[in-house]
Amino acid sequence: MADAPDTERQAVEPDSREVLSVSQLNDRIASVVQDTPALNGVRCIGEVTDLHKNSTALYFTLTDGDAELPV
Repeated sequence: MADAPDTERQAVEPDSREVLSVSQLNDRIASVVQDTPALNGVRCIGEVTDLHKNSTALYFTLTDGDAELPV
């Protein structure tokens, strides 16, 4: 990122002392995913394990035997 403008570099490399709210962190992560062409339209296959639900959400782990993704 040596060629990135200062404003772009700052958005990608935030000050390590900066404290974000959960909403700010979610927005930043969503922005990175949306702005990264390699992540657009990605589909994933795996086994659902550790399924739990409450009144508003489902929680599970997606695994392929080598790696796990908590969802």
